[in-house]
Parts: sequence; structure tokens; C-alpha cells
Amino acid sequence: MLAQLRSRIKATGPLTVADYMREALTHPQYGYYMKKEVFGRQGDFVTSPEVSQTFGEVLGAWFVHHWFTCSGNKSPVRLIELGPGRGTLASDLLRTFNALDISSGIHLHMVEISPHMRSRQWKMLCEKDAADKNLHGTGDIHVSNADMTSSSYTADAATDDKILGKEHETKYGVPVSWHSSLADVPDGYSLIVGHEFLDALPIHQFTQTTEHGWREVLVDVDNSSERPLRYVVSKQPTPALSYISSLPDVSRRKNIEFSPQTGVVTEQICSRLVKSGGLSLLVDYGEARPSKDFTFRAFREHSVEGDALRDPGNVDLTADVDFSYIRHLADKHVQCLGPVPQGFFLHSLGIKQRLNKLLRKANPTQAEELISGLEYLTSPKKMGKRFKMLAMTPRGEPVPPPFVATSDVKESSIL
Repeated sequence: MLAQLRSRIKATGPLTVADYMREALTHPQYGYYMKKEVFGRQGDFVTSPEVSQTFGEVLGAWFVHHWFTCSGNKSPVRLIELGPGRGTLASDLLRTFNALDISSGIHLHMVEISPHMRSRQWKMLCEKDAADKNLHGTGDIHVSNADMTSSSYTADAATDDKILGKEHETKYGVPVSWHSSLADVPDGYSLIVGHEFLDALPIHQFTQTTEHGWREVLVDVDNSSERPLRYVVSKQPTPALSYISSLPDVSRRKNIEFSPQTGVVTEQICSRLVKSGGLSLLVDYGEARPSKDFTFRAFREHSVEGDALRDPGNVDLTADVDFSYIRHLADKHVQCLGPVPQGFFLHSLGIKQRLNKLLRKANPTQAEELISGLEYLTSPKKMGKRFKMLAMTPRGEPVPPPFVATSDVKESSIL
């Protein structure tokens, strides 16, 4: 991947950070997400659904509450997950719906661009002998999906041409389809979740220069040091500079990271909610206000690597989500709520009560894992403060809890 990027830059000139990020993550042959297992303890990072089953169960109950409150069990329902990882969250959501005996009107839609991950998700959701043995109830503790390594399956479990665009049946009896884009999902009342999806969408970087005002940061070859690539500031205006005029509060900022794809996805979600109704929840790391500094970075083996340009294709690349930009777009069309910290969200919805129920049946090893999982999800020193939840609903619908409790509360007081 590195040699290919250097050759491309030498032939056509420096790349935008967005083009570099897109190539490094999603190149069909060398892209990070396209070729190997990246999730879980054997990968480079663990997501909230893989930390504890309680995360997906609480979210499932939250979606059902709003669905029944606002639509009276309206069906059919499109349950849509953006960037579904290994399928862990979708499996936990379906198990929760099944336990509540409300699965009959649901169709699951998985929006995933990686053929490798689509095969992984198919195995998780559709094979009867997948890790989650408890199909019909939420009273039991099931096998931790974070312990499933890449050696436990093959990507050929179902060839991709048999997965993408076709309808399958999950082990819960719910139909499931895979799509490359949210735009490909049929219209209908939608429950949408995007967990650690936005942070991997390509970003542009801009910086204020003394002489020329805003200029874009680019990626160029570096022949003068051990670093194979380097950042440079464009001497001339670039096409992406036109985005700056659409961003809020740019006059008070010296550095900007901006994801056009985040804007596209936000507009698509808003369009679906306005047209057909539903609820959306976006979960990611970032702040309610944009960062003053650049946040683009690499992850490897559960640790941050300082140089995002050193080993493209072999590390995860990510940047903080600008929730203020999502709100700026969404407020024009729908009711946009939050963001609120993940710890506050989960505690407000009763994750501790759910844990206590599971602990009654847990052996000592399971109990230790469940307790440490809750701590990891909700502690301000772990995921509880860093991760945020932002919801969207059509205007005029009831505000789903716990967002109603935050209108007059500062973020620091709800951690």
C-alpha cells in the first residue's frame, strides 16, 4: 500500500488527507478494512458491543420504547446498522427484540462496503452455530464475541456475490439484507444505528495561514527523512476549500477537520426520518464542539500511534467526530438531540439494573467480566465520557429518554 501511494503521489501530485484515508482504509486489495480481522482482542480495537452484551440489550430496549410510543408498533420496520463491524450489535439487538416477541415486523439492513466484513457478519447472524447460543431470551449470559478470533471462521463461509443485495434469514428468523450504501436501503419506518461508523469516514484538513487565509493540508512523499510520507500545506486553493463556507463558527478556528461523507450520511438519515418516520442513534468519540487541533491518528493493537502516515493499510485511521456539524445540518430538517456522554446515556436507561439481573445467573468468571465490562463502558476514564450519543427523530415526536433530562444540564454534571 505504501509503495502504491508513493507512486501515485509522484505521478499525480500530493493527495488530500481524505483521499489518503480512503485508499488506506478501503482499497479493494490493500485497504485496512478489506483484508483482515480488525475487531476484538486479536485485532486493533474493541467496540462497545463487544465489551458487554448489555450495551446492545439496552439500545434494543431504547429503540423498542420509542418505536411503540410513537408508532404504536407500526410495521414493517427497517432496522439499519451503518458499518456493522462483526455483526455483534445487530445480533444483540435482534436477540432483545426476539425476547420481547416483536421480531415479526422487522427487516434488518446492514450497510457495509467491505466484502470481508460482510462475510463475517453473515456468519455471525445467519449461521445456527455462531457464538450466540441464546437465541430466544435475554435472561442468560452468552459467549463473549470479543473472544472470537479471525481463525474461528473463513471469509468464504458465503461468497460475497451471494450476500450483497440478497435477502437472507437470520438465526432469529428475521430477514436480513446487505447494502453498500444507505441510499440502497428501501424506504420505510427506520430504526438506524451507527456505532463507530463516522470516525472512519474520510476527512479533509484545513489550516489558517498568515499570508493566504485557509489552505488545505495535503499528503506528499518525503525523501529527506525516515518518514515515507509527510504533510504539506497547499500553496494554491483546492476544490475542497469550498466546503468551509458551509461550516459553522469557522472564524474562531485555526484548524478544521471536515468529512463531506458525514454530511451526506446525515442528510440521508434526515430524509428517511422526514419521509417515513423512525429514530436514529449515532455513537462515536468526539466532542459537542469541534476540536481546536487536528485529531487524525492511527490505531494499532489497542493503542494510538502518533504517525498516521507511517504504515497505511496496516493500521486503523480515525478522527474525532464533529457533532456540531451534524447538528448544524440535522437541525434544519429533524429534531436533533445531544450529544450526551455514553456513560450518562447507559446509566439513565438502566444498564446497572440489567447487569444485576445477569449477575444472578453468572459464575465467578462471568461476573467479573460483566462488572469490568460495565466499568469500561460507563467510566469517565474509559468509554463513558469520550464516547457520545446523538439521536434524531422527526419533528413533533416525543423526545426519547434520557435526552429530555439534559436540556438544562451541563455536560460536566451528567458524567
